[in-house]
Amino acid sequence: MGNFDAFAWNQLISPRPFLAITGTKAASKWYSGDTVAKAKEPKEPLVVDGLTHADLYDNVEVAGPKLNEFFGKYLVQGR
Repeated sequence: MGNFDAFAWNQLISPRPFLAITGTKAASKWYSGDTVAKAKEPKEPLVVDGLTHADLYDNVEVAGPKLNEFFGKYLVQGR
C-alpha cells in the first residue's frame, strides 16, 4: 500500500466524464491539475480564482452551477 500511486492510473478514468474543481489558493491544486493533464476526454477543469479547497465547500454559488451543468450533460446521456 505504501508504494501505491493512484495518479499512475489517471488515463484510465476515461471514457467516464471527469470534472475537477479547485481554487487558485488551494494547496491541493496540483492534484487536480495533474489529473486533468493525464486524463483523457471527456474532462472539464474548473479553477476558481482566490479560493482554497475548504472555501469551495462554503461557496456553492461558484461551483454549484458547474456541477449542475456537468451532471445534466453527462448523467442524462445514460437514459
